[in-house]
Amino acid sequence: MRGVRTTDDPTAPTPEPAARRRSRYKTRAAIQQLMDEHGSQRRRFCGHTTGGSVQVRHTPGAGGLRGVQRCGSVWLCPTCAATIGQHRADELSKALDTWRADPSHDVVMLTLTMRHHQGHTLAQVRDAYRSAWRAVTSGRAWTRTREAAGVVGYTRSTELTVGANGWHLHAHVLLFLDRPHALTRLAVEAFAMSAFDRWAAKLVAAGLPRPIASSGGLDLRAIREGGADGLATYLVKMAAAADDATGWVEEDSHRLPRAGEPGRTAGQQLATEAVRADLKAGRRENRTMWQVISDYLAHGEVSDRDIWREYEAIIPGTQMLVWSRGLRAAIAALTEDLPAAELTDQQVVDRDREGTTLGMLDATAYGHALRVAPDVIADVVTAAGAATPAEALVGVQAVLARYNERLDAEAAPQYLRLHLDTDPARIHRLDEGFRRLEREHATT
Repeated sequence: MRGVRTTDDPTAPTPEPAARRRSRYKTRAAIQQLMDEHGSQRRRFCGHTTGGSVQVRHTPGAGGLRGVQRCGSVWLCPTCAATIGQHRADELSKALDTWRADPSHDVVMLTLTMRHHQGHTLAQVRDAYRSAWRAVTSGRAWTRTREAAGVVGYTRSTELTVGANGWHLHAHVLLFLDRPHALTRLAVEAFAMSAFDRWAAKLVAAGLPRPIASSGGLDLRAIREGGADGLATYLVKMAAAADDATGWVEEDSHRLPRAGEPGRTAGQQLATEAVRADLKAGRRENRTMWQVISDYLAHGEVSDRDIWREYEAIIPGTQMLVWSRGLRAAIAALTEDLPAAELTDQQVVDRDREGTTLGMLDATAYGHALRVAPDVIADVVTAAGAATPAEALVGVQAVLARYNERLDAEAAPQYLRLHLDTDPARIHRLDEGFRRLEREHATT
């Protein structure tokens, strides 16, 4: 049956970050091997060298590689999805915390879902989703109810799962409210119901069953109540922890994470819930697409392969996070932490972050390891993120030593051993070359 879960219980403990990175690297390599000759060349060679040595880089608490290609696909590449998702979540959390710092501001989360069955293709569901959202944000009803509820703007994130009833798309909409005078809760609820009515009517026009507001079709939750620090317990429960996104409990037919996480603002937690789809597990029998591809790689079910093929052909071009016109600029004017200009997905993965170059890996040896042991490259990145450059260097060398021992046991050619070249002069020359290419790229 399409979409039925075969993975382990989603309430099981979430793997540590290092294990998740290894899983992403191995899954990316497997996806690349599954691609046919018509697949995207950019995705096929994501993670591969751009032609020369690969730099291993350290920044406090984070490691990275320089000199490798990145595809920038937030939907189809697990490694790029994690990078892009974290960037979007960081920006959204800054926006939320900045906005909520003003006592006259509120944020509420509106979730709109749809009903469907196995007979609906992903293309039908996607097109219905797009047209339904256009219906929500157009016309006099949108303008009238938006002004009455004090909605300054919104962000909309899109999530996709598949289950026994087929493809399921839904929208998480964060509504940024300005309440210079006391607005009643009824005004916000009236706004949500008006939006839902237009959403539902358009879905019916597109050939889908009408969603039922009281049965999961509509959900409206505030981020705070009362004063600046008045977070209600049930409002915080919707915020997922970045390292534990599987702690779901069932409540009101909706997916709600466990109670708030110490040390993280409500904005950080909510941004993770809204944007980091790569950290989530599906609810009940539904699966995310990362679960689908993992199931296929583990069990080889043809139905899972067909689900992924359909998804791969239809989903590109869909924006995962959308800011309403003018909202980002308005919030950026209030803080220096949020740039007014939004980077594209490709720019997010291509940007060169500040950091220390620990050393260089030979392109041939790196390419071989990426193909046959992508988890080793993942471990190199993890080790490079140690607290200090010195600790990072020791950790990276230890990972490489273990990998080379494996090659020795297999009697592999010597040129396939991974060694970190730490010669300062060669590192400097390579740094200069990268900077020159970046300057040339910036002027074209």
